[in-house]
Amino acid sequence: MQKNALFIATSLAMSGTLHASDLSYYGGAALSRSSLDAHFDFVPSNEFTGTSDKESSSSLKLFGGLRIPLAGGFYGGEIAYSGGGANPVGTFSKTGNPVFGQRGDLEDQSSISLSLTGGFALGGNNNLIGRIGYIRTNLEYKTLEGSTVYASGDEAFSGVEVALGLEHRLSEQLGIFFEFSRVNFSDNISATANGTGDLADFDDVSRDAFSLGLFSKF
Repeated sequence: MQKNALFIATSLAMSGTLHASDLSYYGGAALSRSSLDAHFDFVPSNEFTGTSDKESSSSLKLFGGLRIPLAGGFYGGEIAYSGGGANPVGTFSKTGNPVFGQRGDLEDQSSISLSLTGGFALGGNNNLIGRIGYIRTNLEYKTLEGSTVYASGDEAFSGVEVALGLEHRLSEQLGIFFEFSRVNFSDNISATANGTGDLADFDDVSRDAFSLGLFSKF
């Protein structure tokens, strides 16, 4: 009985060790070029028309995660933090008077994301990679005319981020990757001026990003 119990315990321990060795952890950094797109509406009167605007900027992304081997590829999870910078500015144009000076200003601050990841081997140390997950982004907004700010604040937007890319292993421990990601945010901002009611809306916010990065396996 004792021999059987010892055999079972040893087998379980070896099995647990083998399963743990299947896991690999990684971390890295990437330079991202992102485009933030937003629509701006001036609320008080239908004499004013909203505009859409898009701006691109570069930021640094830091990430880490784990991978579990799968036949012909892997699956796993990843957490990432990235800085912002994109700053689209929309002009609220009055009908027949395009020089009306009211503006909407939206600035991308920072993001944190949690994703499920997966990859398929393509041969030649190359993998097709993909991610899907939750992302939360802080956005700062202003409505202003000239240098006068009528409303300002910041909001946290949430969305589903989808990404697709290609990675190449330089060695057993080191690799590079290129990735395209997109997120459509479902939230919107209703800017209020000094408690007098809605002044402007910021909606239809989306972000595309191209990332080039380096990662290391631990």
